[in-house]
Amino acid sequence: MDAVVYIKKVKGFKLPGKEGWVWRLNKSLYGTKQALRMWQLKLVQVLKDLIINSTRADNSLYSNTEKSIFLHVHVDNGFLIGKSEQEIFQFLKLLSTQLKLKYQKNPTQHLGYHLMWLPDGSVQLSQRDLIVCRLSDTDMENSRAVKSPCNDNPLKEPDTVDEPINPTAF
Repeated sequence: MDAVVYIKKVKGFKLPGKEGWVWRLNKSLYGTKQALRMWQLKLVQVLKDLIINSTRADNSLYSNTEKSIFLHVHVDNGFLIGKSEQEIFQFLKLLSTQLKLKYQKNPTQHLGYHLMWLPDGSVQLSQRDLIVCRLSDTDMENSRAVKSPCNDNPLKEPDTVDEPINPTAF
């Protein structure tokens, strides 16, 4: 840890003669303010040692120098894609020497996205649960879809031509 952190005893924990004591943490503890920062520092160092760096576009997206492996990490959830299965498993093997990993081939969810793996190797993303939740929050879950009154093709000329707007009239 990069700061000294003390905690008081957890409610219900009894240690005779040490009722008023506090404990100094030697390591980051899940749930403390320092925990996420310490995890992030450790992860970045491990990935740098494996020559994997964050991208300019997103600090939570990492790639190797050849751009053949991409790793997206949010807190302690990761999603790894690569050009070949062999390269992915080789990277996982190296990473597992530094971190305790659980991995699933072809996961069905990542950060609220549903993932559907297609036969051609591509992945279809969906946020159906989020959409259903938002519809429910606004009491619109039983609404019917209708065609939008807006022009769906901005390049298409409008059917009717209105008179030009005079900006000085306002």
